[in-house]
Amino acid sequence: GVVIKRGISSVGVCVVVGWVIAFVIVYSFGEGMLRWLEKYVEWALWLDQALGDIKWPATFVCWFALLMLVYRIVPDVRLRLREIWPGALLGTVGVALLTRLFILYMQFAPRSFSCYGALGAIFVLMFWLNFSVVISLLGAVLNASLREYKHGPAKTQNSRIDDFLFAKGEQLLNHLKQRRE
Repeated sequence: GVVIKRGISSVGVCVVVGWVIAFVIVYSFGEGMLRWLEKYVEWALWLDQALGDIKWPATFVCWFALLMLVYRIVPDVRLRLREIWPGALLGTVGVALLTRLFILYMQFAPRSFSCYGALGAIFVLMFWLNFSVVISLLGAVLNASLREYKHGPAKTQNSRIDDFLFAKGEQLLNHLKQRRE
């Protein structure tokens, strides 16, 4: 039970980290690819400008959707969508503000610690990741607090991921037993 839950949690974390990394790669290298394509394709300039215009709203919507998904699936308490959107909104707004602050910091910081080079950039990225996770956890705490305030202490139960994976695991074990016989 406990090992399976830890494994499920690890897979969930890997999925979320993979989504964030893919999002960063698309935004980082996607813009460079479009600039390179501008030399060869006429519509690449238009697409680059359009993506530049929707960059922040798209980031906001994607982060909100990610937090809604995480807050809906991960807890051991069944939560409705109306119970999780306040925390997702808090987490999204917090991460958006944090990102803007780090962008401002990176514009002025190279003068102060340019001797650190890439190592300094890695430190800044790690701080951003740490603070964004803390802000996202604050959203989860807000959801839990609001739910407990409205409905009292929650009765824990298996999360939706647990139910799904346990059912599939039992099917797989039964199938393997039948094959051995």
